[in-house]
Amino acid sequence: MSGGNYRPVLAWPCRRNWERTVVGHFVLHTYRSWKADHPPGYVKRGQRGILAADPRLARARDCLASGPPVVWDGLQEHLLLTSAKEICQKESWRLPGIAITETHVHAVISTYQKSEPQRLQTRIKQHLGKCLGQGTGQAGKRRFSRGGAPTRVKDSKHLNYLLRAYLPQPGGRFWSEDMAGPSTSPSTT
Repeated sequence: MSGGNYRPVLAWPCRRNWERTVVGHFVLHTYRSWKADHPPGYVKRGQRGILAADPRLARARDCLASGPPVVWDGLQEHLLLTSAKEICQKESWRLPGIAITETHVHAVISTYQKSEPQRLQTRIKQHLGKCLGQGTGQAGKRRFSRGGAPTRVKDSKHLNYLLRAYLPQPGGRFWSEDMAGPSTSPSTT
């Protein structure tokens, strides 16, 4: 987005419907993208915050890994974007915005369906993984890390922040529903 063209996202859903709507920020990490020896630290399922880097644990996990770390290329980023739009349309979810980098997918998704955010995330991962397998001819390959913790988007101010400041970062693809074109800034890889 260029500097002077700021316009707020529609305050959707309206305040009276916000509590009946699941609006989540989903972060999908690629398999082995945030290893325990990551310089600023790493995260561990079930623990809050970033833990100090642990090279010994990273080496142990490397020995147990079922494959190499996954890094998206330009084709895979395009497939992820297309597949995310597809699953949202199929499930009657709304996709206000999505950002894809070499190792992460950040998606803001909303629905009026009564569903736990964790279930939505699992469904998204399954669909994206299947489409990547079909699109690359490498079905069955592990692409995402296990787990994850979708974050509820609190209100329209939070939604605007995600779509206008947080998601459109350099070095990846960004798309929002109010953009004219299909995609973004191409990946730097």
